[in-house]
Amino acid sequence: MGDLFRNIRIFFNLYEITSTQSVMKKTEESVALGRRIRQVRSEEGLNQAEFAKAIGSSRDTIARSEIGNQNPNEKVLRQICKAFGTNFMWLLTGDLEHHGKEAYDKLTEESIRQKQVILEQKATIVALERTITILASQLKGPDERRSD
Repeated sequence: MGDLFRNIRIFFNLYEITSTQSVMKKTEESVALGRRIRQVRSEEGLNQAEFAKAIGSSRDTIARSEIGNQNPNEKVLRQICKAFGTNFMWLLTGDLEHHGKEAYDKLTEESIRQKQVILEQKATIVALERTITILASQLKGPDERRSD
């Protein structure tokens, strides 16, 4: 229960800070948020400018956020989650799983696509086997066809 209240406190502290998007004094929460933003960016293999462009923000905002001098507003945080499949509560608090429902949905979609490809490949194999059987029977002489 203590973790829940701690997360709620962190959430409201960050929400209050991010709603103004002002340059602020570093706090433990802002530094931790910056680390999580940097982690998402690093996992994607992007530099700060590329990451900022992907979410419609500025490189300066990302740089200040990563060192804890500024917390991005909620819109930017949600864009990070949307663009990179990151769990919003994880991004804010560090709790829960890093990749939430978005990652699960992507994996599910990929699984469905792969199953469809496998079904198509099996159908192709069956069609090729029939074609080979027909061609093999055509290559046999008339005497060989009667003996089958």
